[in-house]
Amino acid sequence: MATSTPYQFVSSDDQPGVYSLQVPVFAASAIANADELTDFIPGHNFEVIKVEFVCVTPITTAAKTATVTPYIDAVAVPGVATAVAGTKAKGVVSTAYVASGAKLYGSATSKLKLTASAVTAFVEGAGYWNVTLRNLGGAAV
Repeated sequence: MATSTPYQFVSSDDQPGVYSLQVPVFAASAIANADELTDFIPGHNFEVIKVEFVCVTPITTAAKTATVTPYIDAVAVPGVATAVAGTKAKGVVSTAYVASGAKLYGSATSKLKLTASAVTAFVEGAGYWNVTLRNLGGAAV
């Protein structure tokens, strides 16, 4: 009788892991042309996968907008500028993924920041920025 080959799963620092970082926006009216998150150091080699804005309190006034761009060590992550524009119902998610083939990596000492721009002041609403990161473990960047 033939025997089967056992499978092994090894978890180590060299295997990448994906996780999310949430940055609360208690009042959308507080979003300004400035940093939403400043100098966050994940402490490991990483890449940004996507950025989302999740609306938890409706934005009901149209013609309001903001764009948030993630930066790694003062360099914009390509293709991830996330726009929040117009009215948003509770639970609506605005998402931007990293541009295909345009990776930007951070080291264990790199600083991540989110900067808002092109803001026309919101009157109401709240939510959070959800940044999805991949931990690259011991892989060189």
